[in-house]
Amino acid sequence: MFDLIGIPNEESNNKYDTKNWTRDVCTNLIKIAAKNEKYVEPAVELISKWKCLDDYTSKVETSTWFSYSKLLDEHLTGYKQWHQEQRNKDKNKGKSKTA
Repeated sequence: MFDLIGIPNEESNNKYDTKNWTRDVCTNLIKIAAKNEKYVEPAVELISKWKCLDDYTSKVETSTWFSYSKLLDEHLTGYKQWHQEQRNKDKNKGKSKTA
């Protein structure tokens, strides 16, 4: 399935974790969505934007209390807009540094 949507099958750069990070995150999102139907739409949205996945999952990766289920809840209830605004701010910061 991941090959069909274009997610590359690259090995991890981390010598302690040989899994493909993007595919691993997408697999976790699919498992959660399979258990709870309300998460199907946000999981599909996040997976379809897999190139920006680390923007969305940074909160999960840096916090022990924040889970993928909470990420899907936030995405479902409106944090999608917040993430988009953050990504735009980061892009603008990069442009202003190069200008």
